[in-house]
Amino acid sequence: GAPNARPLRLVLLGDSTAAGVGVDRFADTVGGQLAHLLAAEGRRVDVSSVAVSGARAEELATQVSRALLGQRPDAALILVGVNDVCHPARLEPAVHRLGTAVRRLRQADVPVIVGTCPDLGAVRAIAQPLRGIVSRRGRQFSQAQQTVVREAGGISVDLAAETGVLFRTDRGTMCWDGFHPSADGYRLWAHALVPAVESALQPTPA
Repeated sequence: GAPNARPLRLVLLGDSTAAGVGVDRFADTVGGQLAHLLAAEGRRVDVSSVAVSGARAEELATQVSRALLGQRPDAALILVGVNDVCHPARLEPAVHRLGTAVRRLRQADVPVIVGTCPDLGAVRAIAQPLRGIVSRRGRQFSQAQQTVVREAGGISVDLAAETGVLFRTDRGTMCWDGFHPSADGYRLWAHALVPAVESALQPTPA
């Protein structure tokens, strides 16, 4: 973009992964790594986050309200799902709440990207056989997320399909707690997400 153009505003919503839990430096978070990748393409991006560690889809309504305070963001990235899947409750309400959040952002003319539930089969902090159970539940939730996001006018990125194999085979993609991504894990997510984020940040014709 033009050197004097204002930076584009990308806001992150969702859970601990959107908040950057698992790494110590902003540059290593998924938001920081997205900003780096976009900068390499000449796109200046300011990244902010209203995400809350431990958040489930029911908390997205409050986060959307916070994201829309002040200047309208140029795009929103939602990362949510793991806590819903690991919580012993029906997933249909969580799917509905995600759709409502995407719809509210789109009604405010904010493009929305959703990284759907990652591959929980790679989460070593969850012992077998529970890991296999939540992995299957996560895949079902991801598929439902993709449908509701599309219907609400957002763009979905299937993080399990895009990065799951690498997370399962490379222990370095998870941080010390075995639950959250490491800097390398967030880098994989950023590379999977950046095409959709770039597309969302394209200026709309006047």
